[in-house]
Amino acid sequence: MPGLTIEAIDPKGTVSQDDAWNAVTARYTTNFDEATSIEAYLGEVTDDSMELVKQPMWVFVASGITFEGSRPIREDGTPVSREPYTVAYIYVYAITGEVLTVCLN
Repeated sequence: MPGLTIEAIDPKGTVSQDDAWNAVTARYTTNFDEATSIEAYLGEVTDDSMELVKQPMWVFVASGITFEGSRPIREDGTPVSREPYTVAYIYVYAITGEVLTVCLN
């Protein structure tokens, strides 16, 4: 994702990958089982789009999903058509295990 950098950090003092992922699946009902891959990265995250600067995060990248998401509505009440999202970037604060956000692409 443009504007996203992840610098590796020592996992000491952070929640485990399993605990972070369990927090994700507890919060979101989206079925991530259909993902063709789920990659996990632990590091200091800088993301220009979210104004994060060197924050300790677990970032999960779920690829191969199909998520329609919301769509703008035209004046006549019909939704604008577009392709579904296929990648989710899920941010979990590595110190507390709190799920911060999901960015769809």
